[in-house]
Amino acid sequence: MKATSDFVRIGLVLSSVPAYSETFFTSKINGLSKRGYRIVVFARGNRKTDLKCSVVQPYPVYKSGLVRLLCMCVVLPLVFTRAPLASLRLWRLEKRDGLSHTQILKSLYLNAHILPYTLHWLHLGFAAVGIGRENVAKAIGSQLAVSFRGYDINVYPLKHHGCYDRLWTKVDKVHAISHYLVNQSRALGLADSTPFQIITPAVSNYLPVKNDFEIKKPIQLLTVARLTWVKGLSIALQAVSQLKSTGVEVHYTIIGDGPDHEYLLHEIYALELTKWVTLTGKLSHADTLNRIQQSDIYLQPSLNEGFCNAVLEAQAMGCLCLASRVGGLTENIEHGVTGWLFEPRNSGACAEAIVRLINLSLEERTTISSQARQRVAAHFQMDKQVLQWKLFYESN
Repeated sequence: MKATSDFVRIGLVLSSVPAYSETFFTSKINGLSKRGYRIVVFARGNRKTDLKCSVVQPYPVYKSGLVRLLCMCVVLPLVFTRAPLASLRLWRLEKRDGLSHTQILKSLYLNAHILPYTLHWLHLGFAAVGIGRENVAKAIGSQLAVSFRGYDINVYPLKHHGCYDRLWTKVDKVHAISHYLVNQSRALGLADSTPFQIITPAVSNYLPVKNDFEIKKPIQLLTVARLTWVKGLSIALQAVSQLKSTGVEVHYTIIGDGPDHEYLLHEIYALELTKWVTLTGKLSHADTLNRIQQSDIYLQPSLNEGFCNAVLEAQAMGCLCLASRVGGLTENIEHGVTGWLFEPRNSGACAEAIVRLINLSLEERTTISSQARQRVAAHFQMDKQVLQWKLFYESN
């Protein structure tokens, strides 16, 4: 969509304000702002000084039914005063979709912070944040875009069947970080005719570079991941156990936190890997990059991934990367060229791949590293990503 004035106005809906380390959002927001776009982020949390945009907080949702009712009695008259036409249009659109009066009032409250704004695009940063906001873009006279990432397509619909049925009929354009996610969303009901554009994560030009490819003793394996089942960390632990039983010296470091921390501690104990595995918890981005640089192999054993920015950063640094052959990881790593893929849910295949990797010659490991860095430099840079976003918003 071409702007009707000197700049394009974009509203980005997120669950929370992106932190500095969330480079996908921060690079997009700041890159477009530098090029004259006007960005408004609709999300909870404090505005970060590094974000070049406005931040608008949603109205709070309280657990108490009485408090919620009192808040609605205050907010709804306010939103009808500030945005009468948009509020009325939203009411009519929701009624046309068959919502009850109570559901419509909840929708008005949920979206009261968005309705007063005039935008060219309302962009849902995740599909899940579009639930209950399907008609807001049309109500304020903007086009509706939605982004697909791993969890909102791979996991959330498994728990909430049909959750995107209304959204699919309203969206004007789709962004995804991999072709895999587009195909998955079509399997969930997205029309084949819906326009889409693939814009992958991108990396900074200033990442440290690995230049030592002599394998250490013990071999240093590293994973950066949220500690949750979908990351397949138990598969990696079983692979480490198998390597240990065959006499291969290895130490496995996992950086991150999450709900499965206690479960992983139990697995480490049960597999007798206490001296072989370290859970560091969450580290700063700088410390994480330093650990990746010092590792021998970056390992991503996920059961599913939309793309995985950590794998991309590891390749950009020239690290030797090994990942499961699932989802967007098959688009992230070019098998045998920039890294290696192994069959998912298969600890034996993971262990065998690690052994093959460490048995490569120094020249072969150096070549893979160089090819990985070159591919990332050619296809996954932030400047290119911003140009792709311009095309996304300004093309029909």
